[in-house]
Amino acid sequence: MRNFPKNEYGIITRELLQLINITPSDGGWYTCLRRQDYNTENFTTYLKVIGNEMSAVSAVKQTEILIPPKFTKLSSMHKGILKRNGNMMELKCESEGNPLPYIIWYKDRVAPLRRQSGGNITYTQWAIILNNLTTEDSGNYTCKVVNEKGIIFFTYKVEVKEHSLPMLYIKDVIPHDHTALLHSYVAFECQVKSDLEPYYIEWLYHNIGFKNVNDANLDDGITIQTSYTGYKGNSIGMELLKLINVTHLNEGWYTCVTVFGLKNINYKSVYLKVIDTLGGPKYNDFEFKVYYLIAPGISFVLIILVYVIIIVCCQKEKIELLELVAKQSDRNEMITQWTKKIIIEKLQITDDSESLVS
Repeated sequence: MRNFPKNEYGIITRELLQLINITPSDGGWYTCLRRQDYNTENFTTYLKVIGNEMSAVSAVKQTEILIPPKFTKLSSMHKGILKRNGNMMELKCESEGNPLPYIIWYKDRVAPLRRQSGGNITYTQWAIILNNLTTEDSGNYTCKVVNEKGIIFFTYKVEVKEHSLPMLYIKDVIPHDHTALLHSYVAFECQVKSDLEPYYIEWLYHNIGFKNVNDANLDDGITIQTSYTGYKGNSIGMELLKLINVTHLNEGWYTCVTVFGLKNINYKSVYLKVIDTLGGPKYNDFEFKVYYLIAPGISFVLIILVYVIIIVCCQKEKIELLELVAKQSDRNEMITQWTKKIIIEKLQITDDSESLVS
């Protein structure tokens, strides 16, 4: 706690703090604490110092008319808030007006705010932040924004639920194992399902020397992108990894890692392959040389083989034809011999018949 000597800053009593001859370094938050036995209550206000002039939060802009307070982001202020125990919560009531309004927070119509769990409450100019929520933090939180021209209210209905196991896991990384053209654009989206916040997202790269990504080599990856979520709501694109003008050096494993605390770690990997054209993968010069040397040899061998097959088939047909001709010749010769034999025997029988008649 900072002490304020009388001769420098003014007079301090138990209920009033007066600041004299303030400078820009005195700007900031001032909290009044009241301790009684084991209970502590506090109220916080903000002091803003403008230029060479003194100006508290409620200072009037002399060049403008007086304006009652109004909320500047009412469309983003949702009345119903559902949280899980262990998460953090930030409630905002950003406002404007002239004089610049100040804000008072109530829980269930009681101020100042107190947490039964004993946790801390962080105050900013227009918001409160509660970390490590418990079910006792459920209730109606009301911001009362005040200046001399008016008062406005807004109430958040907060419900903090318990859960047996924290839910934080990676649903998917899309696209899955992907093939991309050289110098093209690639984007991987890590789809995270979580009721825990804040959690931490990290993208790791493992080169083509790794066959896969597992628990043993996860830490060997190179961190290429990190982000947080939960403190200010989900930032657009924080779970998206963009690769522009990819080259063959970008080929490898890309792993989305989510972290909450020290033990809740999840990861999922996809593989990116980079090719020169849509026709297929890139071949190096050695592969092309081997191809051009082997291809003519294979073609020559195939031609010779076909030629030999044709010759063998023709030779076989020729042999079969010669054998057929030879068999036909032998048959004709046998028929001729039998014919001659029959004629000779017939002539002999005729001669014998004539001799008998004589």
